[in-house]
Amino acid sequence: MLLLILEKRLLLDEIVFIDTGLEFKEIYDIIDDFEKRINFKITRIKAEKTFEEYFYTVNKQGKRKGQIWGFPYTLGAWCNSRLKLAPANKYFNSIGEHKAIYRNRF
Repeated sequence: MLLLILEKRLLLDEIVFIDTGLEFKEIYDIIDDFEKRINFKITRIKAEKTFEEYFYTVNKQGKRKGQIWGFPYTLGAWCNSRLKLAPANKYFNSIGEHKAIYRNRF
C-alpha cells in the first residue's frame, strides 16, 4: 500500500511502524533502508511494556486468577491489543485528527 501511495504521489503526512519488539533484525534493517530510499522519516512507536512483561503479568481476577497471561491464544490474544492496538490508539489520539490509516492484513 505504501509503495502505491508513493508511486501515485499522494499526499503522505506520516508513516508509522508499530514495533512489537518481536520483529526479526531483518525487518528493522528493511525499515531503515526503506526510510533512506524514500527520504522520509518513519515514526516508530512501541508498547509501554515488552512482550515478556505482559507474558508474566499475573491475572488478578476471573477463572485464571493467580496465573500468568502466558502465550496468546485464540480467546486470549492479548498480544494484538497490548503490543499493537493500544500503542497505535494512544499515538493517533495524541496527534489529533487523522483521516485514514493504511495497514497490511497478511
